Amino acid sequence: MSINKLPKKWCINGSKDLADWQYVDMKNCCSAYLDDKDCYYFLSDSTLYHWEKEYSKPNDYTVISFDEFLRYVVGKGFITGYRMKGEYKRYSNAAISIDGGTGFGTSIAYDQIIPIERTETIQRLKDAGILDIWFEPVLKECLELPVINGYKGEKISDTCVKYGCATFSIPILKNLVQFELLSGDRKIKSITLDSGVEITIEQIKEIVEYFK
Repeated sequence: MSINKLPKKWCINGSKDLADWQYVDMKNCCSAYLDDKDCYYFLSDSTLYHWEKEYSKPNDYTVISFDEFLRYVVGKGFITGYRMKGEYKRYSNAAISIDGGTGFGTSIAYDQIIPIERTETIQRLKDAGILDIWFEPVLKECLELPVINGYKGEKISDTCVKYGCATFSIPILKNLVQFELLSGDRKIKSITLDSGVEITIEQIKEIVEYFK
């Protein structure tokens, strides 16, 4: 169930997204690595601590999603990688030399993004003191699902979204967007459900963008 504000007592499941956030934004200021899906984590004095399993989680804590964590706790987008700043692209060969040529190549001078998963490369740039000077973070914004017919979208899984009683397959919505892009002069403006509810192609695009 989605939330409209941060619960007074909240916690979050471990995940790869949370672990990536820990490495970059939290600077490892945590009591554990945050990728364990069986763990529940909570914030105390700017540090995330954890309960190891479901049975150890207090019943009065609400579990929030990673998107809700970014929106209501962090209050910003999520860093997905780093891109070289325009004024420092002339130093691209020096950056390649510092990294040892393992994490990126000459395309770094042409807006290549270093993925956040390249932790060793990012650490080498940080140790050399150039990460925050020569590079800028690439953010994945905290997107909102569109409101359709008065219903706020609810993410059920990585491939499914729910509006009221209706559920939609994300792969099918992606196919609709792709068809609209390739359909030439005749475009899809909207689709109409058997209930009579109309969903515009722009709303479908927003849903697809949210699930990227």
